[in-house]
Amino acid sequence: MAKGSDHSLSVSSHAKSKNDAVGAGGQSQRRTAGTVKRLQMYRCSKPRRNAQGKIIKQAPFQSFVESGTRARIEPGRSWFANTKTISQRVLQQYHETMKDRGDQKSSQVILKKTSLPLSMLEEKKISPLGQVPMIRQTNFSRTFGKSATRKRPKLAFQNVSDLLEHVNVVSQRELKAEPNLDMVDCPREYIFAAGQSKRIWNELYKVVDSSDVLIEVIDARDPLGTRSYQIEQYLKKDKPTKQLILLMTKIDLIPPWLTQKWLNLLNEEYPTLAFHGSVRNPFGKGALYSLLRQISKFRNQSNQISVGFIGYPNVGKSSAINALRGKKVCNVAPIAGETKVWQYIKLMKKIYLIDSPGVVHPSGQDSDVAKVLKGVVRVELVGDPTQYIESVLQTVKPEHIKKTYTIPSWSDAEDFLKKLATKSGKLLKGGEPDLVAVSKMVLNDFQRGKLPYFKLPPGCVPPGQGQDAENITTASGMFEVTEAKTDEENIATEADVPTITTNSNDRDNQTPT
Repeated sequence: MAKGSDHSLSVSSHAKSKNDAVGAGGQSQRRTAGTVKRLQMYRCSKPRRNAQGKIIKQAPFQSFVESGTRARIEPGRSWFANTKTISQRVLQQYHETMKDRGDQKSSQVILKKTSLPLSMLEEKKISPLGQVPMIRQTNFSRTFGKSATRKRPKLAFQNVSDLLEHVNVVSQRELKAEPNLDMVDCPREYIFAAGQSKRIWNELYKVVDSSDVLIEVIDARDPLGTRSYQIEQYLKKDKPTKQLILLMTKIDLIPPWLTQKWLNLLNEEYPTLAFHGSVRNPFGKGALYSLLRQISKFRNQSNQISVGFIGYPNVGKSSAINALRGKKVCNVAPIAGETKVWQYIKLMKKIYLIDSPGVVHPSGQDSDVAKVLKGVVRVELVGDPTQYIESVLQTVKPEHIKKTYTIPSWSDAEDFLKKLATKSGKLLKGGEPDLVAVSKMVLNDFQRGKLPYFKLPPGCVPPGQGQDAENITTASGMFEVTEAKTDEENIATEADVPTITTNSNDRDNQTPT
């Protein structure tokens, strides 16, 4: 070891146990028992490992048991007996002690309170309301022990014969109240409550309150079936200052002479316009522009007007707004429920449009079949779509079905579905026809206009088969509306509205919405 360098280890002067004494200046320094245990915990808190890192001695808090070792539990009664129990003698002694304790023994206090409900044993004074403590109502001897008594249960019947007689009387009463037990209403599917939720109606009321003019969109194939009469009555009674306009969409799916008939009938109640919601080739756009401008001029006291679109689901509200704007501003889909919340769209400088989700009044006037055919519900969510095919075959003319699916004949709805499944290749394992998939395909074609159908106005007679085609389509002349160009500063588009002339021939070639 080099001279002048001190590499010797410095030994701590502290004691290693509480009995060790260190003579530092002749004074004794002893560690307490707690300090010694704490130091031992620090030293033994880690396991001992060998050079390979394997644990050769576990830490005090560690224990490793070999796999398959059988664990044993001490056979003590404390594992199976009740906890927090006390004998009756100890309870009585505690009760007497607490009762005898008075002012002269006020220095006596309870150091450790038990978790048992001993407060139930304390006698309390009777309250002014006449409530008697439980200990006075029923003592221990009457509740436990040989002299214990219990209340007799109240039984409606004393024997089995009385019970059987009562069941027969109740059954006869139910049979008299419900004579037609052969037909029982099964619970409806949740999808048929579409458009009736509180959230949807709250969205409708927001649109009604925020709009100066309301446009009720109806389907030209069934105008009366897609009208919301409850909303019309509500506007007449509670909102008489709001103007209501009927907009008949999807006129490309019905003949022109039928469109004229419906316009003549509906114009007697409200201003009615025919409309085709197409972004590239709209129809009725100029007439609706002119009507909205006239209403805007009548309301000179306001700087702008808001126009709300309301109606049944899947009637074309969002498509009409896209056609007015000339581009896609609202999400559209050929299924119901695409619009979830209301949407504010700018049309002109002083005219704004409000789109709303479709609503259905929960009055029960529409059956489940009518809701499916009107497109109120989504076909993919219907539980048994095969039961609605018979209504489709009765609504659509057979020649249209034969032309669409090239099926020459069928006996009933099931036979039609089997032939269509075989023709379209929708088969299950073993060559069985997939009737559910084919039924959904037919219902989708019906809702989207691939299967043509329409309803006639009351008292209307369709033209004869031998009548000239030119006479049938003479009513289409009134729909030749030239879209007027508007100022670039008023229209919320970059380009002017194009001038489009729509006639009956072009309308026949348009694709259904």
